[in-house]
Amino acid sequence: ILSRLSFFSKSGKTDTLPYSRAVFALGTFDGVHVAHRELLKKAGKLKKKTGADALAVWCFSESPARLLGRQNSESLTEKDEKVRLLLEYGADIVVMADFEDFRNVSAEDFINDILRSSLFCIGTVCGFNHRFGKDGVGDSNLLRKVFGRDRAVTVPKITLDGVTVCSSAIRSLLSAGKIEEANRMLGRSMSLTAEVKSGKRLGRTLGFPTANQVFPRDFVRLKHGVYATRCHVG
Repeated sequence: ILSRLSFFSKSGKTDTLPYSRAVFALGTFDGVHVAHRELLKKAGKLKKKTGADALAVWCFSESPARLLGRQNSESLTEKDEKVRLLLEYGADIVVMADFEDFRNVSAEDFINDILRSSLFCIGTVCGFNHRFGKDGVGDSNLLRKVFGRDRAVTVPKITLDGVTVCSSAIRSLLSAGKIEEANRMLGRSMSLTAEVKSGKRLGRTLGFPTANQVFPRDFVRLKHGVYATRCHVG
């Protein structure tokens, strides 16, 4: 099982588990928005309460919803960006899996064989609507049955101005050009990390040289327009 997983810590990618007991935050974490950060906060408290060595995150390298062909499921964060943000907001280690490798694992086997036996998980935190396992039959109730009520925390929905904070809502706002509203749900400015590509170099002839970035495939598209950006190079 471990050979099919990727592990990331603040010091970079690792091939070993740098802990003996961990609390896991479970989710897709696309966008790493304010509701996701609430999961990380709760997981940090559970880590302290249980005496676990690490706050770990379980997520997939690509969105299961997109791979299953669901609408409004473009990425808000690419893989490297997601890992960076999760570690920045409190995770000690990010465990990343390919959805195709685990889509047929039953909910019970995911808990017992993967979380408990292979990843030394002693407690979990997930959102109120989180589903896992083959056909999405696993939920927070099953986690409580296995880990106990005190070690299986469920985070209720987080709302802003009466709207539930979720990745799909943020995608819709970005597509509609409502950047300020989307950034409030993200808890940060919407960002993209991508290589600068050479273009026709017309901007420099007008006194405004530009840096061109191509949105990755399946990345959320902003409404067509002109936006102010802050760029970091390096």
